[in-house]
Amino acid sequence: MTALKPCPFCGGEGEIAFFTMMASPNLPAGYFIECATCACSGPRFHIESKMPDRIEYTQRKAIEAWNTRAEEDVLGNSIHGSAAAAARCIPDGRAAPE
Repeated sequence: MTALKPCPFCGGEGEIAFFTMMASPNLPAGYFIECATCACSGPRFHIESKMPDRIEYTQRKAIEAWNTRAEEDVLGNSIHGSAAAAARCIPDGRAAPE
């Protein structure tokens, strides 16, 4: 299974957690990742009942979501990639004169 990245807020260790539904409180309804230190969590993924590897698939989706970081995906795989653009901006969001 893929290793979990540290918590994006406190650097703590993430853990796979499950949630249940009132109709079946003893069975997992889905999975998410939760920080063991600050208790922040990633999105919840419901188990698809018809899939053969549904539990493993749902856990993988939760891990992928937890391991996704905005600075890696939105800003071109590096937070430093947007430094030049950020330097040209002024606080109200308008571009600074060149």
